[in-house]
Amino acid sequence: MSLTRLIALLAALTLALVPVACGGDGDGGGGGGASGASAADVLKRAGKNTAKSADVKLELEASLKGADDLEGPVKFSLEGPYRSNGAKTLPDLDWRMHAEGDGQKFDARLITTSDNAWVEYEGKTYEVGEQLVSQLTTQLKSQPSNPQQLGSLDLEGWFKDPEVEDAEAGGVPTHRVSGDVDVRKVLESVDKVMQKSAPSGQAAPRLTPQMIDEIAEAVTKAHVSTDVGRDDGIMRRNSMELSFEVPEGRRASAKGLEGGDVKLLFEQSDVNGDQRVKAPANAAPIQELLRALGIPPQLLGPGVTPQMPG
Repeated sequence: MSLTRLIALLAALTLALVPVACGGDGDGGGGGGASGASAADVLKRAGKNTAKSADVKLELEASLKGADDLEGPVKFSLEGPYRSNGAKTLPDLDWRMHAEGDGQKFDARLITTSDNAWVEYEGKTYEVGEQLVSQLTTQLKSQPSNPQQLGSLDLEGWFKDPEVEDAEAGGVPTHRVSGDVDVRKVLESVDKVMQKSAPSGQAAPRLTPQMIDEIAEAVTKAHVSTDVGRDDGIMRRNSMELSFEVPEGRRASAKGLEGGDVKLLFEQSDVNGDQRVKAPANAAPIQELLRALGIPPQLLGPGVTPQMPG
């Protein structure tokens, strides 16, 4: 098992655990908290109630032990407002992103509206353009809706004896569901949903039994905690802690990696507030950024010419 593959598999598990805390159909089990709510009830409610707008914050940190080609922790953060413009349409958002690891740092900003998008990099703003965004959203809208999405994951058996308690997140009274997660059952369930969600005639990505075995063997801890608003049933805070150890016999092929810890935190505040996003002016075409990064602009498609703001 190579270092790259192990990190990719653990990243897949991290993403898979997000819907565990955000909710879905099925029975999560667990007893009631101070107000009598069960884990299953709280998670089902969170799966049916989503924020139309919010100020979001995401923090991810990974500390790897023994990796020959990586020094220090890897960190990623994202923060900014969000407002939905409906299904299969770009939302209004303005997110500032920061990443650092192995002595390097990266900062960027992503801004979108229903009909355009911009990227800010190294102090300069680049416009994706209404033409390209229109093409992308048209393709998205042409795809049939499929009810077998992550929100329909069966949570039964995922948690190991989850606990429910009354708590608070960002000044909002919440039900907090927390517990250890059965990694193998999570990934098996996610794989089933991916197969059912694949468009007709197309092969879906697979989490093979070998991949699932490798992750389950490596992961020593997977703990999830989520806060759901008591009044509105909307998720306010979701955290995850994951630890893993590489079997001694596989460390050589993993470039000396012995194990590590991954922490994820996602928060929503000022839920359904008056979040607004202002489109930037005087942006350069996105092709300039692509050329600077060594990416052929032709990948955007033929005839794409972003409109410049007047």
